[in-house]
Amino acid sequence: MSTIGIHTTQNIALKQNLASVGQRLLAFSLDWLIMSAYLFVVNYLILARNNINAPAAYIITLIPALLYIPIMEILAQGQTLGKRTLGIRVVKTDGSAPGISAYLLRWLLGFVDFYLGMGGLAIILIIFTRKGQRLGDLAAGTTVVQEGQKLNTLAENQTAIGQIPQDYQPQFSQVFKLNDRDFELIHRSLRAFRNDGNRQPIYALQKKLEQKMQLEPTQMHPIAFLETLLRDYTYYSKKQAEKEGFKA
Repeated sequence: MSTIGIHTTQNIALKQNLASVGQRLLAFSLDWLIMSAYLFVVNYLILARNNINAPAAYIITLIPALLYIPIMEILAQGQTLGKRTLGIRVVKTDGSAPGISAYLLRWLLGFVDFYLGMGGLAIILIIFTRKGQRLGDLAAGTTVVQEGQKLNTLAENQTAIGQIPQDYQPQFSQVFKLNDRDFELIHRSLRAFRNDGNRQPIYALQKKLEQKMQLEPTQMHPIAFLETLLRDYTYYSKKQAEKEGFKA
């Protein structure tokens, strides 16, 4: 299975499985079927049956189908319904979240990749480029990866650190400056250390998170620091949930 080394904005090198050509083509086919079904329903079951022959009406109904892919990827963070079904997602090769311009650029060049080239150009590029990038991906700095089991931050934290004592005293109130992506990196870096003794991710991540939280260097061991962040976040989140009347 092909993988890509993503160098994240936190300066951590992580590996992620690339989506296969088959997954990407099947996802595109599902999206094409969705767009085709929409056009059939609107044009033939609504406009035609009501004897609406104005060209403008047909053009207007075509616009949502044309914009379906970029709008879905923007709103669903790199996924269309087809991609979600296949468990794949568009990401930037530097680990950052793609912006609107990246989604639009890869969509525009998709007309060259898939339509003008009858899909052949896209397949060739995905197979032979190191990061599995078609023309639109190369221009936008993106690729498509397999989405692993979706991270549930609290549940993942609970599994990693176990139960938190009732009298637990959190150390870093700045932990809420971090986001789900940061916690995913914490878990993956800890797993890398425990599985193969790779120390680089935990040391680099500690420095980056201290900077993001605007902390002075804590002098804590990276393992202790990262596990403390997991405990603190879980502690504060559960307290907030209880305050709002939810059971965390």
